[in-house]
Amino acid sequence: MLQLDHFALFSYNIYKSTFQVSKETGLGNYDGGFFPNFGAALKIIPLGPDVFLEVQGLIDFGVVKNILSNSATGGLDETGLTGFVQKAIQKPECFSGWCFRTDTLEELEELAKVAKFHVDHDTLNLDNAQQMMGGDQVVVVEAPSGHVAWNVGMPNVYYWPDMSKHDARYPVIPETAKRNPSGLAWVEVGGTARQFEDWFGGYAKADDHPLHFNGKTPGLYAIAVKTDDGEVVIRRPSLNE
Repeated sequence: MLQLDHFALFSYNIYKSTFQVSKETGLGNYDGGFFPNFGAALKIIPLGPDVFLEVQGLIDFGVVKNILSNSATGGLDETGLTGFVQKAIQKPECFSGWCFRTDTLEELEELAKVAKFHVDHDTLNLDNAQQMMGGDQVVVVEAPSGHVAWNVGMPNVYYWPDMSKHDARYPVIPETAKRNPSGLAWVEVGGTARQFEDWFGGYAKADDHPLHFNGKTPGLYAIAVKTDDGEVVIRRPSLNE
């Protein structure tokens, strides 16, 4: 069965947004490094066992310039990154994506066959893996590419070859943590349960996940997290609102 894995918040200023989310919720954060070919960097806020929020922003203006000018930079446009960036930068801060995970590559391939997704081994391969500040490189496989799914407000699915490098498993900066998260209470998304199930070709069922559908434009709207000091809610504008 698919499992909710992580969420993305796009921001003009990842430091400010991360600081504000931690201040609002008491949830700790740490520096998640950068993607060499995307011109993007991350701050990570773990939400409980193997689930996290990534605060992502653009930091390499040489790469950004190439993306926005539609220049041929190693096939980045094929992932939908240019369209995603052009849309995301219209808002200083917005929820940009929501993601699931499979336990095996075989399960991801089975899902992709049913849902007619492309299994993307290239976008986040070793050349563009998340480069952690301690030296780790985080290689993952997607179906489809996040920027393809997120552009239409729908989730994509990841397989992590090495779960020891899952972003929820790294320690937060101690001073940033006032509460200990223990997982998701609920997640508010747009669209309907039928749209969600159709997106996955019937492979996934809405009732298997803590999803609240608001009937608005597809996308992510809010995340409720269980903690040792009650439930906290992170609510931001959605990419496609």
